[in-house]
Amino acid sequence: MEQVNKKLILLIEYVWFFFFVKHCGGDRPYIHPNQLDVLHQEVRRQSIEKFRCARKMGGEQMSQNYQQDLENEITELYRN
Repeated sequence: MEQVNKKLILLIEYVWFFFFVKHCGGDRPYIHPNQLDVLHQEVRRQSIEKFRCARKMGGEQMSQNYQQDLENEITELYRN
């Protein structure tokens, strides 16, 4: 059960990374930091929504714990 949820988190992190790089990857023009923050928030929102819509195991409380883990991971990815 835990393994399934962790794989889902990894998949959603990949989705965030893919969309983020699609808009501001190395071959894309410069993006002002304020625009980058707005983009991050929108992609983050979409990623969390995808997580919420996906089937998970372990009940609502466990799902909330994994969602918090996902949100923390996305924040770390953005900071780095």
